[in-house]
Amino acid sequence: MQPCGAPLSKRMRAGESLEVTAHRTIHEELASVLKVDDVKEKVQIVEGTCKRKVYEMQSQAYPGLRSRCVMHTVDAYVEGLSRGISARRQRSSGIATMS
Repeated sequence: MQPCGAPLSKRMRAGESLEVTAHRTIHEELASVLKVDDVKEKVQIVEGTCKRKVYEMQSQAYPGLRSRCVMHTVDAYVEGLSRGISARRQRSSGIATMS
């Protein structure tokens, strides 16, 4: 379980688009709260809000091995959430996060 206010996060699946990952993440994390089987009805990703950030770091476990992570952030409206809760999506080559 994630702490209150922490971003939702999921790894992307091979060939999965940002939108599909966002819907899957919201479904897996919030479907019971939203009380729907298909969250696509309740989620609207805001066009033009995608931001990209690349992280490169040295592996602590394997000296000399570099890791590269590409994160994308998008804003989304999720119908049925309490006021004040925003849905923001971060996508990575390996990690996806929502807050």
